[in-house]
Amino acid sequence: QKAKETDIQVPPDQLDGETDRRFREIRNSFPTATDFQDAVTKSGRSLVQYRHWLRGQVHSQLMIDEFIRANRGNLPPVAVTDEEIRAYYEDNLVGQTRPASISLEQVVIEPSPGEAARDSSIALAEQVLAELRDGLDFEIAARQYSMDMSNREQGGDLGWIQRSLLVPSFADAAWAARTGQPVGPVATRFGYHIIRVDNVRGGERKIRHILIQPLLDETDFRRTGELAIAVADSIREGAEVRAMAEKYGVREVPVRFPEIPYDQVSQFGEAYAQALANPVPGSVVGPFQTEGFMPGRPVFAVVRITGYQSEGAWKLEDIREQIRESLLNEKGYVRFLDELRNEVYVDIRL
Repeated sequence: QKAKETDIQVPPDQLDGETDRRFREIRNSFPTATDFQDAVTKSGRSLVQYRHWLRGQVHSQLMIDEFIRANRGNLPPVAVTDEEIRAYYEDNLVGQTRPASISLEQVVIEPSPGEAARDSSIALAEQVLAELRDGLDFEIAARQYSMDMSNREQGGDLGWIQRSLLVPSFADAAWAARTGQPVGPVATRFGYHIIRVDNVRGGERKIRHILIQPLLDETDFRRTGELAIAVADSIREGAEVRAMAEKYGVREVPVRFPEIPYDQVSQFGEAYAQALANPVPGSVVGPFQTEGFMPGRPVFAVVRITGYQSEGAWKLEDIREQIRESLLNEKGYVRFLDELRNEVYVDIRL
């Protein structure tokens, strides 16, 4: 609640990146993608609704973390002694094996449809919108036309959604729409949407949509593959990965991953695990195709390995500063929460 009352902001790329990481982690904890989708369906949500819910959970946690970090500096400073660092090391890390870790930067390039395919999709979306305005039931139209397989059979139902969880163009259209009136076509990177707001509740909207996606053909994939090769060559010749990602990559995909456990690489997808099977720091891997953001639409990834550390024993001299920072954070959080409890206690008494 305190975090919400302040001007704490979570950068969109940080929120999207952490949501992607958590979504992959949860999805890969199931034996197959079908098992994961079945579990989501049993929870009463579509995949889109589940991702929106997860993004909200991640957003709340990041706000809390940022609020505590921002306010820790307002408290009397805490100190960590060398004795505390050594005690932590001996209690927690002596005799333990340090897992292998990898650091990387990436550019993820999504195939884009040709002009004819885009024009055809816009025409179909406008046709569906006209049919809806002539009286066609929205749920029937969604089951007939929508290409969003995660909610098509539910009549395009996205459930109750906060504006911050939607891409800007979709959110702008939904928040400007009259209840019960279909609007569109609205362009996003996923395709063209027809949107209907069914109800309003505070800062949320209950939304249905129909997604019309331009079809991709072999020419589109070949063109994107050639672009990915050119991007990889540029990086090998010294181009900055972030600059390439900003120019050619998918904006919502994080670029930099510093020191992640090597055994978690498969959470990015099986193609990543295969491509990074023999990591060499400084090398550029790819392009390779990997699972995209919509079924049947793979993307191309180019990865630069910025670091790799093999499995081994923990050494105090290597992690002294990490332990110090961790203990400082822990002490700071405890002191901050104590101060917050005291403040709340005083407010209640007054």
